[in-house]
Amino acid sequence: MVHSTSRIRRDITYRSIFQHHASPFDIENATAAINEMVFRCLSTNHAITKADFYSRLRLYYGYYNSRDGVNRDSSLRALIWKHSELTGKYCGCQYWSVAAKSAFEKTLRERTNGKGLNLEDAWSVAESLKKTDVNPGLRLVHEHVFPITRLIKMLRNQSETLSRDWVDRDIEMRAVGCVILASEDKVLSDQGARTRGNEDNLWFRYKDARIRLVDNPEWPQLHRELIEGAELI
Repeated sequence: MVHSTSRIRRDITYRSIFQHHASPFDIENATAAINEMVFRCLSTNHAITKADFYSRLRLYYGYYNSRDGVNRDSSLRALIWKHSELTGKYCGCQYWSVAAKSAFEKTLRERTNGKGLNLEDAWSVAESLKKTDVNPGLRLVHEHVFPITRLIKMLRNQSETLSRDWVDRDIEMRAVGCVILASEDKVLSDQGARTRGNEDNLWFRYKDARIRLVDNPEWPQLHRELIEGAELI
């Protein structure tokens, strides 16, 4: 179970954009619960209600709202979002662009003067940098590397030959979020890359937009190979 941040002590010294409180056990259990709900949503064509969702897990980041349980597609969209931000939508997200990291850490240093720096400070700065009135060269965006609308369509198209193993693999492969700058997000949009996505290697969208990633030793081997194949580090 991945717990709400409000129930966790936040006194860890901030050391990395990738740092989070969720344990590997919590992440594994939460991933399995989300994948099971995706499979159930697809196999029954029914939504996952808010009560049903919270009977399975508590979120480390964000909420599952009543509107997420309106129909099958709204539930699928919410579940993909929750998977991509399991360890954090910004701080704690395991994929960051080099430009986003540079802008974030510059702002963090300016606002804290390097004193009393902890994970809560980092979360606070990240929350302020996601606002729409922030300069696009500083504003953070949690972007779905494989376009979420296309992923939902792919999931729906597999409903007749659906298996739990297939859902597990597809969610691991494609339900991935990355923190980038709003200016980088605009490049993706201007190139039309937002709607395309590459089924063989989702990270090619970023190669086309010349977005470089910060190397993270904790990346799953699957994504490390794909990222290296796209020459993003």
